[in-house]
Amino acid sequence: MKQNFYKALAAAVLLMGFGEDALAQRANTLRKPYSNVSVKRPIRKSLPNNDFRGIPYLAPNPNVAESLGATNSAGRSFGTNVKIGQTQYDLQTNSSIPTRILNHGNGTLSASWTFSAEPGTPWSDRGMAYHFFDGTSWVSNPGYETVSGITRIEPVRTGFGSIGRVSNVGDIVVAHQTNTDALQVTRNTSTGATQNWISTAETSMPFLWPRMAVGGPDGKTVHVIALTIPSVGDFGGTPYNGIDGALLYNRSTDGGQTFDDTYIQVPGMDSTIFGAIGGDAYAIDARGNTVAFVTGDLTTSLMLWKSIDNGVTWDSTTILRFPYGVWDDQFITDIDGDGDVDSVLTDEGFITEGVEVSDGSLAILIDNQDKVHVWTGRMIMANDDTTDNSVSFFPGTSGIMYWNEDMAPGATLPIIADLIDDNGDNILDIGIRYTNNGPIPYGAGLTTFPSAGVDSDGNLYVVYSGAKEGEEYRPTGASYKHLYAIKSTDGGMTWTAPTDISADESAGFDPFGEFSFPAVAKLVDGNVHVVYQFDYFPGSAVTIDNNAIHPFDNANEIYYIGIDKNEIGVGIQSAAKAKFDAVLMPNPSNEVSRLSFNLDNAASVNIRINNLLGQTVETLSNQKLGAGNHTFNVNTAELQSGVYLVHIESGNLSNTLKLVVKH
Repeated sequence: MKQNFYKALAAAVLLMGFGEDALAQRANTLRKPYSNVSVKRPIRKSLPNNDFRGIPYLAPNPNVAESLGATNSAGRSFGTNVKIGQTQYDLQTNSSIPTRILNHGNGTLSASWTFSAEPGTPWSDRGMAYHFFDGTSWVSNPGYETVSGITRIEPVRTGFGSIGRVSNVGDIVVAHQTNTDALQVTRNTSTGATQNWISTAETSMPFLWPRMAVGGPDGKTVHVIALTIPSVGDFGGTPYNGIDGALLYNRSTDGGQTFDDTYIQVPGMDSTIFGAIGGDAYAIDARGNTVAFVTGDLTTSLMLWKSIDNGVTWDSTTILRFPYGVWDDQFITDIDGDGDVDSVLTDEGFITEGVEVSDGSLAILIDNQDKVHVWTGRMIMANDDTTDNSVSFFPGTSGIMYWNEDMAPGATLPIIADLIDDNGDNILDIGIRYTNNGPIPYGAGLTTFPSAGVDSDGNLYVVYSGAKEGEEYRPTGASYKHLYAIKSTDGGMTWTAPTDISADESAGFDPFGEFSFPAVAKLVDGNVHVVYQFDYFPGSAVTIDNNAIHPFDNANEIYYIGIDKNEIGVGIQSAAKAKFDAVLMPNPSNEVSRLSFNLDNAASVNIRINNLLGQTVETLSNQKLGAGNHTFNVNTAELQSGVYLVHIESGNLSNTLKLVVKH
């Protein structure tokens, strides 16, 4: 039984950092209705799906919510928010963001994402989609605005791929394919907008969830890390030298045509440290002859490996040590010795008697001086049942932790970014569960999925997903995540306060939605180049085990945004409107609900009701109204049971009210 974990009311949520802005911020705690309780996460679990082969055995959460389609940002161009594609398959990673966008330094960009046009399960047409920006436009628009206009680049079912550019050849995508559980290497022999893909299954390399980076003295070395096939569930593999899912290194020096080094078990990747490694809980980067990768999750140490001779020899560093050895369902942890894992009240709030670890979302970057930087989402884990091979994590935990090679490894890492107390009341109004008390999204913390880039001056830029404060941002119970950016101009010593880069409606954003899986192009020029996934539900449909919250068969939008790097840290001028005071009663409703408001002066008022797919189900007003009190009836008897959003706008005023219909 896990009842002891539910004593935890909240995790300490600290707005910390190294800069003056961060030091001036105050500690915050979650409101009790949305406080931090523990959730069980299996260490090994085959998901309830007809197709197990492509399903991660260490998903962030096996029961999360679906993401659905957004309205296209019509008319947007390079430098603003533009939709570049769609996908029915909405899980872009299990933990860490792979390389999904390349800045080629000449005004062109390449982007990729895991894609399916097939609704529902098991997504037999899943593969990697590709889009190219030629310096003026994304070349396949408007065809890519619907899933019917997109095809995967491989001839077989794949997923979870990374993209890179091989010097003087073209783009390369390395994914895993599920027919033989082999690496699928797909190369574009064109360097421009023309696509000429050659796809090869490396059947002698049966791996899952690869990560790839391109480097080498001639720009043609392809470095790949991936997991051996685990024995658990339906995967049918065997432990590799005592590790049930070992992270191994592989190398090609001819642009991915052949692999000269495979199955390399680097020093420190052994069974005395790791019992298993979670799918996608690792990241890799390369620059010239320097290549480095990092791994870590709830039950392992956070470790770094670095090579300065193009992957021939390796040195390892333990960045954050997991203090309980190889994970074997140990009892973790009971500080006060009372036999329970409790929460302890300190001056900083409630701190769980657990272990601070990585949530598995990792970013790594080798800067212009070949120094390695690592970021990860912060998590607290604990365990009070040594028989169920599972672990408890605390979804109210937040914070982006950071390390670089100038810092000594230690028992803790500094938190350089955290949640934003938007209304300044020192309380974070953030939800971690759905309205039906269903599972929290992703199985990660409230800040997660970091991705990083660097400019020619060595300035560092990080984008991550973070929970957005406010009742209007949690219509399904769990809070939407927005995209936040931070930067450092001194090599990581200090960091700016987070900037919400997804709140500007005038740039094509719909702030009342879920922004997830941001991937940053490593090369930052005048812009920080980002691709991300957008929808109207927190979490991912792929790992949900039923349709209780919403259906599977809706497309998710893939967007590109170019953020002026100089606006990060000083705030993007937002066109967000002042709040329109309105009352919606009764709520919940099963017959009629009344929307009431007052106008000081005659004004045009637009009122529309949207479902959570973003579709308008009714327009109550789109006309000029006189000054005074106004009431509009919402006929909820004609609406299906569920959650709706009532949008009201007039001039520079707006508001979005949640309407719950129950029959």
